[in-house]
Amino acid sequence: MEEEEYFMPKPKIVKYHDLLEKLWGWDRLLPKATSVSLSVYITYLEEYHRRNVHAVTTDTSISALAETCLSNEKQLVSELKLWVTREQETSLMIRRSIILSCLIQEHARSVVHTADKSSFSDVSGAALLCIAKEAGLTCELLRRGADPIDDYLINQGRVIRSCALSLMNCTSVYSSAAMLVRACLKT
Repeated sequence: MEEEEYFMPKPKIVKYHDLLEKLWGWDRLLPKATSVSLSVYITYLEEYHRRNVHAVTTDTSISALAETCLSNEKQLVSELKLWVTREQETSLMIRRSIILSCLIQEHARSVVHTADKSSFSDVSGAALLCIAKEAGLTCELLRRGADPIDDYLINQGRVIRSCALSLMNCTSVYSSAAMLVRACLKT
């Protein structure tokens, strides 16, 4: 079966919500461009959040998200060890990946072992889900032969996981930040 190709529309489309829904959909985030004012983009992000917040607030416990995140991170470290050559083992990028994964796993474990799950916001849930999906995508890229150091998508995944980890410390007051994490949830 042939994969469907998506072409990103021009950023100005964020002004026209019905057209955006038809051409791009609300399950994938569009980046801000200089041609779009901040107020228009914020309105777009608010609508994006309203349409997608259900992904982390319904039928999914924070513990389940943390368990999935933990599992995917362990798999990612395993894949990295499998695909990294002896020369690459000492590279800064590989070391950063391993350290980042350790930090993510530590945070996910703390979520699993915390008795009061109500202390975690929907931002934490979105971040855990984002990290789990990015780790899964990175594993798939490695299995398909992507270079663990020089591949653009692998490096982007590392940056996304790092940003998502930093968002996990947000409280529910900042729940609109979850919409930024959602950029990787449906890719």
